[in-house]
Amino acid sequence: MAVLVIAEHDNAALKPATLNTVTAAAGLSDVTVLVAGNRCRPVAEAAAAIDGVIKVLLADDGALEHPLPEILAPFVQGLVQDKAGDYSHVFAPATTFGKNLMPRVAALLDVQQISEITAIDDADTFVRPIYAGNAMATVKSGDAVKVITVRITAFEPAAAEGGSAMIEDVGGDKDFGEASPLSSFVSQELTKSERPELTSAKVIVSGGRALKDGETFEQLIFPLADKLGAAAKTAGEAMWHMPLVESLREMLKSDWADLKHMGDRWGGSITAALFLREFVGDTPWVHVDIAGPSMASKNYDIYTKGGTGHGVLTFLALIDDLIAAEA
Repeated sequence: MAVLVIAEHDNAALKPATLNTVTAAAGLSDVTVLVAGNRCRPVAEAAAAIDGVIKVLLADDGALEHPLPEILAPFVQGLVQDKAGDYSHVFAPATTFGKNLMPRVAALLDVQQISEITAIDDADTFVRPIYAGNAMATVKSGDAVKVITVRITAFEPAAAEGGSAMIEDVGGDKDFGEASPLSSFVSQELTKSERPELTSAKVIVSGGRALKDGETFEQLIFPLADKLGAAAKTAGEAMWHMPLVESLREMLKSDWADLKHMGDRWGGSITAALFLREFVGDTPWVHVDIAGPSMASKNYDIYTKGGTGHGVLTFLALIDDLIAAEA
């Protein structure tokens, strides 16, 4: 049995997330990649060159230039069912593309989706985050076909060269134009940026209403993101900014102080910051959540299993940078 990976692309080039997804899939079995689009043979050729891919299925049709999930999901269902037993797993990146498509595929196949896996124990058992990433769950599926999205930051990208997979044309007898009478593509507006996409970024800094507008956001947040990013790179850590969500303040209200009023499990670092804010007055301050959410489930290149103290090295590197700038 093989694994089917749904390629994400723009009809001209593969999205980098596909490479990470291939790495995850290759840990199970031979990998077949589906490229569905319009005039997208160059994408199929790029997919065929990925190390570890043995076959590329190319569905090239004008109706797939902007493949709506309502069109693509039935096609994926048909591929899996027509080749019964050939595909034991269907993978896609946990990007907007994958999150839009894969629940529909799972529903049509009458199976449960396994979302945003970060590790694979065996063909039936996977690790995925729960409680906003504060815990990792090991889940086992008994479905004949596993429909899976992959958290791309958990897997290294496959080598884009080194493969020589065959390309097979599929979907020639399919009328994609009639597949979804209830939805149609209207338009899209894309922002071009040299910065990475949100789903693949290693450092995320978010602003809010206090920044007023996009111009202020760019003036304040981009330089800060660059400085923190440089410090995190120096330290070998990833870090992102958390907003103070005022609605979580309600969980801290109490007529007396005890551990029953420390907030719920979700938003733990945010509720802690809201608590500290009550005592600092006008003094500039920062709350660094270091040990709580940072437990490594296994040994990594820069961490050993257990508490990591994640964040300390980044701030030490940032302090060194600020001291050097003042010197």
